[in-house]
Amino acid sequence: MLAHHDDETPGAIVDDIDIVIAKQECADLSGRYCRAVNECDVEAFTALFSPDGEWNRPGGHSMVGQAEIREYIAYALADPAQRTLRHVNGTVLVEVVDEANATSWSQTTVYDTPTGGPFPVALSGPDMIVEYRDRLVRGPDGWRIAQRNTTVVFSVHEVPGAPQ
Repeated sequence: MLAHHDDETPGAIVDDIDIVIAKQECADLSGRYCRAVNECDVEAFTALFSPDGEWNRPGGHSMVGQAEIREYIAYALADPAQRTLRHVNGTVLVEVVDEANATSWSQTTVYDTPTGGPFPVALSGPDMIVEYRDRLVRGPDGWRIAQRNTTVVFSVHEVPGAPQ
């Protein structure tokens, strides 16, 4: 269990219940990430990152700060009528370090079908399985991703920058 703090400290980890709540709030980030991608919600996606958040993607493509992340995800999610994209979460493991810091590891299966709705669309995947290793921070608006490292584990497509 983490160190005890007095009840006057906002967001303090006081007991095991606080740890469970913090773990759930951190795990919820993974679900909100997938929902934002699936719904092509650029603003919701960007808000998952801390203001100076870092997103390291395969092939050495890194973004720092919400503006760079927003610019990339707006491009990546452009024209949602032309595709059906789903990120389906698997395991999410969270370790709470203290009242303002945590780490997480998760796996996601990605389906990206080049056909827009209506549902159901023909299934043509999965396209890849990715792992995320995150450093999370708690600020005034709750838990956010401070750093996300993305690894493509399996892919049906060539991944730029990956060893061949």
